[in-house]
Amino acid sequence: MANRPGKGNPWLISPGEGVGDIRLGMSPQEVNKILDTEPTSIKEFELDQRFFKIEGFEHANLEMYYEKIGDSWVLNMINVYAFPVMFLSKFYITKEGICLGDHIERALNTFGMPNISNDYPDASTIAEVYARYDNYGIAFSTDDALIVHIGIYRPSVCI
Repeated sequence: MANRPGKGNPWLISPGEGVGDIRLGMSPQEVNKILDTEPTSIKEFELDQRFFKIEGFEHANLEMYYEKIGDSWVLNMINVYAFPVMFLSKFYITKEGICLGDHIERALNTFGMPNISNDYPDASTIAEVYARYDNYGIAFSTDDALIVHIGIYRPSVCI
């Protein structure tokens, strides 16, 4: 990953856009070329008569979520995790300055009141928050109030 080609910061997380030079809307081949590697895991599944594929890049703490549109796979979500390679997590940073490992309050102060996922009850303690910001195209998950996952997807409303 450190050797991956790119014009910009390969660790920069841009809400609603992508991570480094990886952009939502890309094909798996384009992503693999940027990462200069093949995925370490691939899972395909069907949901509500739509086809999806998840490609994991364990060495980079990234997962790419694709949807099949016609004959092509299109990147529609990127997940950045603090695990399994812990030392990498300090490099990933949003353009707003939020990093994996930061306290969730930093995201709350930056983006305001989130949409809370149905996966967690609204009464969740701040230690186990899933904060989703659909207008920005970014979501955060925490463990002990520290951000351990950042998801990037297309915003539902342009701001």
